[in-house]
Amino acid sequence: MTEHLPDVAPERIDVDGVAVVSWTDAQGCRRAALDRCPHRRAPLSSGTVHDGVLRCAYHGWAYAGDGSCVDIPALGPDARIPARAHLDMVEGDTAPEDRTGVGGKDKAAWLDGDTDGLEHFWHAVVRQHEVAPGVKTDAQLLGRMWTVARDAGGALTATRDDGVVAAAVTEHLDHVWVSPEPPRAPLPDVAEWGADGWYHRRLSRAEGRLGVGLLLDNQLDAAHFAFVHAATFGRREAAFLPPAEIDQHDTVATQILRVPIAARNDPQAGDARPVEQHRTMHYEFHAPLWLRLQLDYEELGGSTIILFAFVPLAAGLARMDVDMLFAHPDGFTAEQLDERMEFEEQVVGEDVALQLLFDDLRLPLDPSAELHTKADRYSLVCRELIRRLLDEVIVAT
Repeated sequence: MTEHLPDVAPERIDVDGVAVVSWTDAQGCRRAALDRCPHRRAPLSSGTVHDGVLRCAYHGWAYAGDGSCVDIPALGPDARIPARAHLDMVEGDTAPEDRTGVGGKDKAAWLDGDTDGLEHFWHAVVRQHEVAPGVKTDAQLLGRMWTVARDAGGALTATRDDGVVAAAVTEHLDHVWVSPEPPRAPLPDVAEWGADGWYHRRLSRAEGRLGVGLLLDNQLDAAHFAFVHAATFGRREAAFLPPAEIDQHDTVATQILRVPIAARNDPQAGDARPVEQHRTMHYEFHAPLWLRLQLDYEELGGSTIILFAFVPLAAGLARMDVDMLFAHPDGFTAEQLDERMEFEEQVVGEDVALQLLFDDLRLPLDPSAELHTKADRYSLVCRELIRRLLDEVIVAT
């Protein structure tokens, strides 16, 4: 082994139309593999190389020059690495077959913006303030354009570009919700919405070449914190995920998880309080595409509720609207709320920046498409719930 190799970023190249990542291993040899981590299919070319080891930017999985996985941070330093945790290596000038692990014709195995069955659920297509009385607003949903209108009396309608009228339209939680077909699941409720002591703010909308399921899966997952959010609240030395309480009932799946954080948004961190703090995270996923996440801060005090509405615009196009609710025993000044929002914008920006790099924007609902560990249990519970709901709709119709 060479004593030292400079840390050179991995390179993305094209081999016979297939994206490949190239890097220099610990022996100084050039190595190449499919540019896709087998864990969550993130592009490995967005990661780093240190001492010849290629590390994924999403969850920090690390690979030696022969493609074998040598580290899964969420499992801890003494974890047993699954034998299947191995890159698809590229030898010579020919890339191997780009396998997905899931039959390409099985649409129920994937979640995207044109997935069959999604028309039977509520979607937050526009904000309430975007549809004033007498105003018509165009909104994309599931590959078609819809016109949302409010008459002088305040009644709402949603009409598709082919003249079809939505089966249900309503206002709730600052959104206009549309269900093209009779909805198969209720709208989520948030008891804290409008309650005394809770301050509501909106984050900037994320919209574009994004996978609606990938956006959702990212927010269901805590194992990426130490890497994607290293500049905000993630702690590299605390990547291990402790056991979590998970429950699933009807169309809702919940998880309670206590994690260490770097409280860089705490103005008294490093002075009256340590930077290394903890928060308890209460996940409440409502299938197929809505998430409530409550963060209770132990040292900082107070709570933050984050409401995610994931909107499938079309295949490979999605939008994510995020509402923030803040509460603290001491309340907030306008300046403090502005500072909190600036921090939260940075956090979401870190997520979206990586999501924009994905090649395949579909979320696999069949577990055989990716490699999973016990740190992925909640995400898998939620994916199975989505697939069950969509299967039920397809069978019923």
